[in-house]
Amino acid sequence: MSFSARTKLELARVLPPRICCQEAELTGMVAVRPERRTELGFEIQTEKAAVARKILMLIQRVTGQRGTVTIRRSRQAGKHNLYRILVPARAVTEHILDHPCCRRSFLRGAFLLGGSVSDPGNAYHLEIATSKGDRVREMVAALQSFGLTAGIVTRKRRHLLYLKEGEGIADFLRLVGANQALLHMENVRVVKDMKNTINRLVNCDTANLNKTVEAALRQIEDIKRVQHRIGLDRLSPSLREAALARLAHPEASLQELGELMSPPVGKSALNHRFRRLRALAARL
Repeated sequence: MSFSARTKLELARVLPPRICCQEAELTGMVAVRPERRTELGFEIQTEKAAVARKILMLIQRVTGQRGTVTIRRSRQAGKHNLYRILVPARAVTEHILDHPCCRRSFLRGAFLLGGSVSDPGNAYHLEIATSKGDRVREMVAALQSFGLTAGIVTRKRRHLLYLKEGEGIADFLRLVGANQALLHMENVRVVKDMKNTINRLVNCDTANLNKTVEAALRQIEDIKRVQHRIGLDRLSPSLREAALARLAHPEASLQELGELMSPPVGKSALNHRFRRLRALAARL
């Protein structure tokens, strides 16, 4: 089962306690998936039995009556059941932005019927699709009231609200009550961040090692040129000491090389000696 399907299954079990929130959740569902409007209300459709059961439960809680559902087989591959449910008009509210709890329920319903979220191990992407431009703007306004910023794109007369940042998607899951999905996502994010940190450290260490090797090779080349032209015995004691130490330990960093000398020599002082050797090799 995909991460998106598991998230919806979890949200299908979340039942808001207040009637206003139950109406708001039904309104969110109707906002994104209005298959057909009749004199009695709105027909919405889902392939998920758990979501269909939740819709029927919400209708009964709000109206006190049992909802009407018809089931047929999908023509698409896989032959899923399609649950078509009539939501009474009086179960849909126009005051979805009045209270924070209702805004959360509205967004939960919209995601259940028209949303999807990518597996956080692969990418960060959450979207909700609807054919109604005014409804997608209501969703954006609801998200903004909680400090979340969503993008909107229109494709073939369908409006997509989307979130692409991991932090924003985590906040959305927390907002609508998908706590298990949120926990899974946070665990994945921790592992990904740890891997990225390790990769950065390894890359940094590799780059530093390459610099150390390249510098040592240049120093050895300079030393051998001086040795060939005038001999190391004609160098000052400090330069001769540095040259012999480098020839004996070609793999050592400046700090390691300085600590091997007696008495130990600081990195800055040793670097100065090699610059003098390089200048001398250039003159020769």
